[in-house]
Amino acid sequence: MAEFLTTNGISFYIENIIKEAKDELYLFFPYLQLSREFYEALKDTSERGVPIIIVYANEDLHTEEKMILGELVNLEIYQSELLNARCCCSEENVLVTSMDIHQLSSNDNLEMGVLFNKSGDNDLYKKVYAEIKSIITSSKNMNLHKRPVEELAQPQIKVKKIYHGFCIKCAMPISYNPVNPYCRRCVPESDAAKIKDEGEYCHLCGMPASTTGNAPVCGVCQAADN
Repeated sequence: MAEFLTTNGISFYIENIIKEAKDELYLFFPYLQLSREFYEALKDTSERGVPIIIVYANEDLHTEEKMILGELVNLEIYQSELLNARCCCSEENVLVTSMDIHQLSSNDNLEMGVLFNKSGDNDLYKKVYAEIKSIITSSKNMNLHKRPVEELAQPQIKVKKIYHGFCIKCAMPISYNPVNPYCRRCVPESDAAKIKDEGEYCHLCGMPASTTGNAPVCGVCQAADN
């Protein structure tokens, strides 16, 4: 039986569908902006071997998003300029909603959504699933690829390359760069300001920590790296 959801329920079930998907996961959102919660949920699902397909509209992906999404295994991204639907679908559950994915962690808007499942509403599930497949077929595959692990030039010496981190101000997933540990929205206006600028998250693990632009990694990650 279908269930009507409001804002908090929508946020809960978007995360729930992503985290509990076992065989397949489809995410349709016009604006693909990454939050820390969304990225971590996708990463966990990807590492469990679940095939993931994301379809978004005409908002261009920035280099940071392309890089970290390209590192996730079992993930394909498609673009459809006509897409205005917002939908999460797994092998069992479907959520059709007004909420955008970047609002997952914090949303003051009044949103609505409808949740139903394959076992309780099989005919409706089949119709939505067929439309999902149709949209994917007509969309452009963005062909994001994982970047290979690099090796040092010296023989018999290998290094583990870190490609992703978190903004120390808002914890948004970004490329790992201790020299500039900010997303494009939080970066200070000058290099001098970075030295004194205080962050709330570790650039490497994304956990709450007292950091600065000059010391962006928490003590736990520093110890683990030594």
